[in-house]
Amino acid sequence: MSTHADAGGDNAASFLIQTFSYLNLAYHAQRFDHS
Repeated sequence: MSTHADAGGDNAASFLIQTFSYLNLAYHAQRFDHS
C-alpha cells in the first residue's frame, strides 16, 4: 500500500499549495480593494 502513502503525501502538498494560493489571492484582492 505504498501508493496509498504516496497519495497521502500528494494530498498534504496539495493542501499546502491550495492554502498558499488562497492566501495569495486574498492578499492581492485586499491590495486591489485598497487601491
